Amino acid sequence: MAKKRTEEGKGGFTLTVSFVPGPAVDALELIVKGINDAVQRHGEDSIQAEFGRGQLHGAKWILALVGKAQKDQVMSLLRQRVGPIPTTAALAADGKRYGFDSDEG
Repeated sequence: MAKKRTEEGKGGFTLTVSFVPGPAVDALELIVKGINDAVQRHGEDSIQAEFGRGQLHGAKWILALVGKAQKDQVMSLLRQRVGPIPTTAALAADGKRYGFDSDEG
């Protein structure tokens, strides 16, 4: 179901944004499944898994430009489809992950 958001802009124009989460959930599902597959085949900290985490991080960042509520909706629907969502925290030079990923799990 499309949700619409209307904002009043300067100069009297109105911007209406319609958001359908399905395509975003589909795309993120492919990325998460790719990460899970890379972890299973090559290990948790493999370059293949890190590449997927970078894709997931970028996709979430772009989705957040649409709006926090919309991003949260997509992440919730994604969790229902694939289960826990992998972290996008970067792997540091010492082999550990530092930072916080609010969408993890």
